Amino acid sequence: MCLTRLDKKTYKCRVGYKIFDESIIGEKCFYSPYYPKYLMKIGRTYIDRKNNFIWFDPKVRYETGFHFYLDKETALNWCYHPHQVVIKIKVKKVVATGYQGKLRVGVAKEITLLEVVK
Repeated sequence: MCLTRLDKKTYKCRVGYKIFDESIIGEKCFYSPYYPKYLMKIGRTYIDRKNNFIWFDPKVRYETGFHFYLDKETALNWCYHPHQVVIKIKVKKVVATGYQGKLRVGVAKEITLLEVVK
């Protein structure tokens, strides 16, 4: 998931929704489809400490982090594989918000997995 258009002003949000794959290890372990070697657990906080940027235009960039959907309905609509779940997350240090095509998405440096919503 990458932003194709940035908001002029980053939207302040406290929660978001992220799609994960279920792990065979246990019901509270999940991994991102983009980073399958990193298991994540409900209740834990994860921080992206990298100081990298994604450029999608010669003049437009945003800092890397955890990409997430801004609303539950969008995440649920894009969660179509039977082994995937949508997890509500608490987000901190949001570095960018905008669109992935027509979908509202954001990028945060810190997330906490709260609960499975599907």
